[in-house]
Amino acid sequence: MFKFHTLTIKELKKETSDAVSVLFDIPADLKEEFKFIAGQYINIKKSIAGEELRRAYSICSSPNSGELRIAIKAVDNGTFSVFATTILKEGDVLEVSKPLGKFILETSPT
Repeated sequence: MFKFHTLTIKELKKETSDAVSVLFDIPADLKEEFKFIAGQYINIKKSIAGEELRRAYSICSSPNSGELRIAIKAVDNGTFSVFATTILKEGDVLEVSKPLGKFILETSPT
């Protein structure tokens, strides 16, 4: 089972007509828990119209940036993706898991 943390959306940027990027505000006491390696993802939990939805999104910011950002593209009949690209706004909160996944970019020593 995943542990979720309530995170505030710091920035919601319209990337294309049907896609947004979401930058989360990570509280100081959670900075260590939300450190990630390139290739990891987070799980988002949100109740919409009485239904609890869980979706996984790859992290698209650089681990060196100090930011946690994901990109979401609306898909046909995609309840959460349509919500995220049309209704979600800066200041809203989402339940977010710590970064997960082992399909990571291995760094070369040279």
